[in-house]
Amino acid sequence: MFSFRGISSAAFAVGAARHEVEGERAYLMATPEKALADKLITERNGAPTSRSGLRRYLIEELRIEPEALANLDQDRLARIAQVTGSRAVRTLVKIVCRSGVTKECAMDEAVRAMLSRYRVVSADDAVNAVREAVQQVALLGLWRARLFEHAAFYGGSALRILHGLDRFSEDLDFTLLAPQPDLTLSRFVESMAEEVRGFGFDVAVSEREKASDSRIRSAFLKANTRQLLMDFEAGRALAGIVPANQALRVKLEVDTDPPSGFDTEVRYVLQPIPFAVRVCALPDLLAGKVHAVLFRPWKTRVKGRDWFDLVWYAANHPDLRLSHLEQRMRQTGDWSGPQELTWPDLQRLSEGAVNRLDVNRARDEVRPFVRRPEALDVWSQAFFHDVIGRLRPTEGG
Repeated sequence: MFSFRGISSAAFAVGAARHEVEGERAYLMATPEKALADKLITERNGAPTSRSGLRRYLIEELRIEPEALANLDQDRLARIAQVTGSRAVRTLVKIVCRSGVTKECAMDEAVRAMLSRYRVVSADDAVNAVREAVQQVALLGLWRARLFEHAAFYGGSALRILHGLDRFSEDLDFTLLAPQPDLTLSRFVESMAEEVRGFGFDVAVSEREKASDSRIRSAFLKANTRQLLMDFEAGRALAGIVPANQALRVKLEVDTDPPSGFDTEVRYVLQPIPFAVRVCALPDLLAGKVHAVLFRPWKTRVKGRDWFDLVWYAANHPDLRLSHLEQRMRQTGDWSGPQELTWPDLQRLSEGAVNRLDVNRARDEVRPFVRRPEALDVWSQAFFHDVIGRLRPTEGG
């Protein structure tokens, strides 16, 4: 008795071997790696994706001996995982790699490709590179959970990952497309955590209890920084200078009551596998950044990253949707009354913000997140007056 299940054409040939019989036709047969991967992919009830769950499934249900797992071809499995995008197969790669066959299997091919883009010469470089890899995998998990049908990406990480901002960012910020005060993050957080762990990142996940008066929902990914550096081949010399208890943290925040008047677009991320991300349009992202520069409640502290981003906007995308900035200001109580916000109003507010700026504190705050600190040497109040002057309102905005 035979049964047949569908599988993508791209995945069909990966891992198949051609055999010939003398006097007969040639035929294709699955290698052990492909046969096991196909079983995981087509499992009716879904194969487990956690390491512990999948290991039990392999040994107890499929009755595969641990020694047989250690003999599987890791490179072939990694190729199958990359083509199919299967979480279960990626977890299988990790299980096989942890069998101690080769050190190179400490991370799968997709993670190696992501980390190979970075020039790592310091512990800060290594931490930023690993954090950004975690962020991209987390975005993949959120895409699988269909978050981008309800929300758009914004903030520094959106600029970094989707538009090439030349600084690293810590958090993943999203805004709902329409207000939904009763939104819960559990489904999205679970998918994000499953994705990140499936790629071999050993992280803990927690969702913050919502404050009664807050429109923001938050969750956190946390990991031991030193252990991640060791796991992902950053090198013992770099890992050794990181405090043993230092935590690497990625915060997920969703604005459930967003201000109106913004546009979105869909952009694509190609690693670890191709997927789509809905993101706020650049004139609206700039409006949000200007709002942060003018009114972010950091008490006596200065967030230099906001000012760094403002320089990037002025140099690359200076168009600002003034109407969306006004909506943000009205929501936070920073603009009231019947009159509309005008460009001279914004210039006046910006001039005051620059005059109050502690440039040295701003420079010190952003320094760990940039790869070329010498770009900060020119910072001064005169410099930022010039930067603000380069912004321009969009048509109708």
